[in-house]
Amino acid sequence: KLGKIEDLLPIYLINNSGFIIAAFTVRILIDKKSIASLGFIWKGFSQHAFAGFFLAIFLLSIGTLLLLSFDYLSYTGFQFSLQQLLLQFLLFTVVAFSEEIIIRGYILNNFMQSFNKWIALFISAALFAILHATNPSVTVISVAAIFIAGILLGINYIYTKNLWFAIFMHFSWNFFQGSILGYEVSGIKTHTLFIQSLTGPDFFTGGNFGFEGSFICIVLQLMAIAFLFKRYKQQKNSQY
Repeated sequence: KLGKIEDLLPIYLINNSGFIIAAFTVRILIDKKSIASLGFIWKGFSQHAFAGFFLAIFLLSIGTLLLLSFDYLSYTGFQFSLQQLLLQFLLFTVVAFSEEIIIRGYILNNFMQSFNKWIALFISAALFAILHATNPSVTVISVAAIFIAGILLGINYIYTKNLWFAIFMHFSWNFFQGSILGYEVSGIKTHTLFIQSLTGPDFFTGGNFGFEGSFICIVLQLMAIAFLFKRYKQQKNSQY
């Protein structure tokens, strides 16, 4: 668990920076394409970025309100550390960039050139789930939830080939889930603003893995995927 995030941050920075550099190097030297082609065009996609950011907050808020209404969750205290919040802001920014560049920007991007976009999306989501399968307190439900999260994070990409939706949503999900609302983040405990107490079954709360390992999270993510799929399909049809 993250007792001292300042001790863990250098490791994350080194490891994830290495992954990013490796992806950029392969993209340029082997694929013979630009780094921007991974999906880093901001102009015209800023609205997608902020949609991802607020979608994560919306889903976490709905899930948290449901747990509170069922008396499966309660908040017992409040603590504030600007240093810890800034360190975690940096940590989750690095994690969001590195994982999205690798999984969506590089792997999904390349798979879409060889497979149907939906097959490519499912393969990349499976790899995303495997990436988290050795995390602390992992369960079958949490692996399934991470797989579905991979679909949710990637559905915008298969229509836009742009990373900003996924990067902003990934960051927002981790930061607000752990640093604000008090859940573990993929099994990792962080310093949090609001101190919570879980009393409900892990099936519904996610237990020590965090909210993203709960059945409620799975349902909410599937609803979000259905909404985005319908929206992107309508936008695509309107172009013709």
